[in-house]
Amino acid sequence: GPVPPPRGPLPARVLEALRPRYEVQQEVARGGMGAVYRAIQKPLGRPVAIKVVLPGASPRRFLREAQILAGFSSPHVVTVHDFELLPDGTPVLVMEWIEGHSLAQLMRSSGGLLDERAALPLMRDTASGMLAAAERGVVHRDLKPSNILVDAQGRAKVADFGLARSARSEAGLSLAGELMGT
Repeated sequence: GPVPPPRGPLPARVLEALRPRYEVQQEVARGGMGAVYRAIQKPLGRPVAIKVVLPGASPRRFLREAQILAGFSSPHVVTVHDFELLPDGTPVLVMEWIEGHSLAQLMRSSGGLLDERAALPLMRDTASGMLAAAERGVVHRDLKPSNILVDAQGRAKVADFGLARSARSEAGLSLAGELMGT
C-alpha cells in the first residue's frame, strides 16, 4: 500500500548520524517509547523500519526491546536487524520493513470488525508469534491491533516489544504500581 504522509521529521542530529547508512523517508508510526520511520538501508538497498527513542523515554527499555527481539526468530514476529547508540547517545533500533497495514487499520477500513474468514488466519499467525516469544520466556504485555502488522501476503507479524518482559532479563523496569501495556 501507499506510505502514509510524514508525521514529523527526525531531529537533525539523528538524521545526520543515520545519513551515511540510511535514507530516512518519513515517520510512519509513533508510540509511547519511540517514533518509527521508513528508511532505505543504503548498502543493501532494502527498506527498513527505524525506531528512534522519544525524548523522556527509557533508553534501557529500548535496548531491552532490541535484545528480546534478537533473542528469537519467528515468521510471525518482526525481525530486528540492528541496534546502535548514535554519537549523542540516542538509541536506534533497525527492523524489517513490513509492507502492509496494522490490524487496527484493517479493522477501521472494514467498519470495526473483520469477518471470521479474514480474522482466523491473522489470529493463528499472532498466536504463533506469541508462542515463539513464550518459548523464550517473553511476555509481550502490550498486544493490541495496532501492534499486529499484516503484510502484503496477508500474514500477521507481532511488533512493538517495548513493554515486553523476559524471564531471562532483569525484571521491574516499571515503577511500583505503574500500569503498563494495554
